[in-house]
Amino acid sequence: MNATVPATTSFHEAIPRAAAIPKARRDSSLDFLRFLGVAGIVIAHNSPPAWLFQLRQFDVPLVILISAILIERQYRHRPFTAGEYLRKRAGRILAPTWFFFVLYFLIVALWSRVTGTPFPYAAKAVVGTFLLGSGIGAVWIFRINLAVAVLSPPLLRANAWLGARVWLAIPAIMGLLELINAFMRPTGSSSVDSLIKYLVVEPLPYYAVALIGFNLGRLSTRRILALAAVMLSVFLVELGWLRWAGLPLDTQSYKYPAQIYYLSYALFCSLVLYVGFTRPAVAARLPEWLCNLGAYSMWIYLWHIFWLFVVAQTLQRYPEGAFHSFTIRYVFVLVASIITTLLMRAVASRFVDQRSPESPVAQWTSILFLK
Repeated sequence: MNATVPATTSFHEAIPRAAAIPKARRDSSLDFLRFLGVAGIVIAHNSPPAWLFQLRQFDVPLVILISAILIERQYRHRPFTAGEYLRKRAGRILAPTWFFFVLYFLIVALWSRVTGTPFPYAAKAVVGTFLLGSGIGAVWIFRINLAVAVLSPPLLRANAWLGARVWLAIPAIMGLLELINAFMRPTGSSSVDSLIKYLVVEPLPYYAVALIGFNLGRLSTRRILALAAVMLSVFLVELGWLRWAGLPLDTQSYKYPAQIYYLSYALFCSLVLYVGFTRPAVAARLPEWLCNLGAYSMWIYLWHIFWLFVVAQTLQRYPEGAFHSFTIRYVFVLVASIITTLLMRAVASRFVDQRSPESPVAQWTSILFLK
């Protein structure tokens, strides 16, 4: 959705206009929940207290769940081909992400040159970043998002074919994942092991999350709460077993890949938040500006990677400075990421508005910054 501004609009007026999205075209509660998920991930990357680190463990599944809900709504009554869908969806994920990586490494290279410090990333880390693998870190969520996007067309068709039986397919997927985790052994080839991990094991549990998201719109509030109660029960049973077995109790230990213990907690929290914030009385009271930020969550997330780098460099020079405080670190990174995103959108919006909508430059600018 382009948030364009008239050519006569001044730059300081462009920022709030670039942050505006017509209410008729968006679901403000879903945008808010998506922003909440991204804000939770930013918390994790700023070394929070242990209790807060555990509390926000629902963030990634919440983002995937909301994405699935929006995908299902968009294509519920709209015929589409897999090729058409993949071109649009993959482009909206990869184009901004790769553009940001180019910009990020250029800024870091300039930073290193100005400060006289070595470039902090090896060539392997740079390549790994563009492949959404190991690299600068914090990019695995794009790998998960892309994997879910690639399989969304067959998942949507399978969901329509299964009907009510989809609720049997979801635990079957999770059971398959547990079997893979229990019995899979290294193949002896690191490349093959990485492909299996990235293409099969890692995204598999999020296909179950996506199937849940595809069906939430058909469920009453009572049934969604019943599903949340099932997830809580599974989590408590798993918690009891892990305690009895003397195994780690933190859900983070069961996140890579996501196992039932981690997912049951995350889905319980996500479903309760979904029910709470999509109630009309609650959704109507959500601040519009805060909901709008959810539509820009991808760029807010991308820019937080850069501001994390700034914080890390500052802490190296001033280890006991203001950034020693988690609260200051978190607020700085999140607010700086939001401001940078809004400024970027304001500039891009004015640039697009001054050109023909059919212009390839305007179209690519919209794809990179305004979608």
